Amino acid sequence: MESIFGGLIQFESDNEFDEFMSNMGGLDSLKIIETAIEYAYQNNVYTQQETYCIYKSLKKLKENEIKTDNLCDDDNHGNIS
Repeated sequence: MESIFGGLIQFESDNEFDEFMSNMGGLDSLKIIETAIEYAYQNNVYTQQETYCIYKSLKKLKENEIKTDNLCDDDNHGNIS
């Protein structure tokens, strides 16, 4: 079992970790950042106020990512045919 951020995220093997990293999307990236912040806060890296500020920023990014994931691609990418 492999883990990162003090065991907050766990993988069965190095290969599973490598595959996750290769296929990581926007929401997965935000989850990794969120977990890293949680781990840092638990280890007294940030004050409560700093953590609140970071989480509010992260929440805004998540909201935008969810909105973006739900949009369809109506752009013709320059093709007018």
